[in-house]
Amino acid sequence: MGEPSRRRAGGQKESNHLMLSRTLHSSVVGRSASIRRQRRRSASSSRLYCGTNGCASFLTIDPERKLAICEVCGFTRRLS
Repeated sequence: MGEPSRRRAGGQKESNHLMLSRTLHSSVVGRSASIRRQRRRSASSSRLYCGTNGCASFLTIDPERKLAICEVCGFTRRLS
């Protein structure tokens, strides 16, 4: 016949199915959100985007010091 069924300490049968961390639906939703995020970033390519550890803000340009500064998280980027 088939494999002998394994039993846990409480007498319950152990499932042979693997557990996945995400369902198909949630992975599709996450992927489409990621694609939309990329489109937003590329559409506004004239502005500098922060994106540091999930920060979704644009950088403010300081032309005197030649820096771009994020007002939310404080990230700075040198401009050439």
